Amino acid sequence: MVEYTVAMQIERCSAESPPVFAAGSVLRIRGVRCATVDPASGAMTVRFDRALVTIGDLVRWIEDQGLAVGSVAQERIESGAAARAATG
Repeated sequence: MVEYTVAMQIERCSAESPPVFAAGSVLRIRGVRCATVDPASGAMTVRFDRALVTIGDLVRWIEDQGLAVGSVAQERIESGAAARAATG
């Protein structure tokens, strides 16, 4: 199985914005496997299935929560048979 991990910098738009940890609600999106948020730094990491959800979907969800996404970096992760085939 091939999954992807995206690292994002999350920021509050204003004093009325929800706390940064509200971005963790991204787990409600179909295709998101796990998500971690560091409220102190605003760093968020999401592991997801790109066949079911896109980075654009993730960014839109976070922005809909009243937060801003400052930067995005993506990494492909191979697991199981796909990873063994790539190394063998």
